[in-house]
Formats: sequence, C-alpha cells, structure tokens
Amino acid sequence: MVSEQSNIRKQFMQGMEKGLDPDALSVEEIQKSGTNQTAVRKQFMQGMEKGLDPDALSVEEIQKAGTNQTAVTHLRSRWFYQICDICGHNFRLGDTVQILSNGSVVHDMPGLRCVGDKDVSQSEQHMTDRNEFYAGLEAAWPMPDEVPVKRLKADDPLLAPPRMGHGRACCRVCGYTFREGDQVIVCPCYPDDPKCQAAVHRDLLRQLHCWDMWKRRQDEFRAKGKGGVCLGMS
Repeated sequence: MVSEQSNIRKQFMQGMEKGLDPDALSVEEIQKSGTNQTAVRKQFMQGMEKGLDPDALSVEEIQKAGTNQTAVTHLRSRWFYQICDICGHNFRLGDTVQILSNGSVVHDMPGLRCVGDKDVSQSEQHMTDRNEFYAGLEAAWPMPDEVPVKRLKADDPLLAPPRMGHGRACCRVCGYTFREGDQVIVCPCYPDDPKCQAAVHRDLLRQLHCWDMWKRRQDEFRAKGKGGVCLGMS
C-alpha cells in the first residue's frame, strides 16, 4: 500500500512538472537518452542573448575572432552594474562599451573613453557642449528653491577617483557611481557643517528620481515615528 502511494505521488509530481515545463525531460528520460540538459540550457541562454542583442557576439565568438565588439548596455547585459576596470565607474543602461577579446568589458563613449587611443579633444568638446546645454536648460527651467540640487563638476569631491581599495562615490538609492554632469542632492543633515556627505541623484533627464524615492520612504517612516533626515544613516 505504501509502495503504491509512493508511485502515485511520484507520477503526480512528474505530471505537475510536465505541466509546468512541457519540454523538460524527467530524470529517468535524461538518464535513458543521455541528454545533457546543461548544454541545452547554455544554448537557450545564448539564444536569448542573441534575441535581445542580435548584433552582439558571444565571448567565445569574440575570443575566436580576436577583435573587440561594440555593444550597448541593456538590462540583460552580463556587465550591467559591474565596475569598469579602467575608469572605476559602473555600467549604466545605455552605456556604449567595448567587449575585449579576453571577455572583459570597458566603457567606450564620450567622457568615458576607456579603450584604445583616447581622443581627448573630442571628449573635452563633448563635455563643453553638454555643460552649455545643461546651463541653458537650468536657466529656462530652474529647480524649486526648496530642492537643493547641484550639477557635479569635474573638481567635485564626489567625483574623486578610486584609491586605496575604495571605489567611487555612488548614489545611496540607485547605486550608480556619480559622473561629471550628474544632478544630485547632497545630504541635508547639518547644512552648515556637513557630516556624512552622502548624496542621491535627482536627475530628470537621466530618469534618476532617487531623491523623490528616498524622500517618499522617509516620509512614510516619519509617519510611523521612525526615520530621520540623514541620507548616510538611511
């Protein structure tokens, strides 16, 4: 009786698995056929990556060709949010990169030219044009006085390069490293004598609404008698 119930339970579980994944093989079927599902899964993942980015080469294809591959960062990119070994910034959505023949990934875009011969004059011209655009935008569409937003310039402490094992400063909400031109709000705690120097994005053009998210969460905490106004302690 116990053996019969075990068989019924086993058949039920196999039927349920088959219903959830009709193309999946059972353990017995895999053992009988000798099919390697790991290889099938790998091919599936490669096919999915190809569908998301048809022009992208796999690491194996890049290594075989011995040439770099240009790509644009998307949600499924394996390097998304990882740190570039050259500039120390993480990879954001939309970042143009070079996939090197050894499989590593580096930035390759104006302002973050991390591979090959860096055209400094072109990058400087791009930054100048961008800063002039932002200046005109801010003059035509200023932020409210109660929102202490600032745009990061090259000499800002938040843009200090990584050193002594410490990475670049990053937003306390989205986790992106701060870049020149980013619009941020520095922690409002002790404005006359800043203690933590934590900061978050408030950059509408880049669709980084981190300040609004943080403030909404703090308002909820304060309504419950919790929370404060320090970004560094949130």
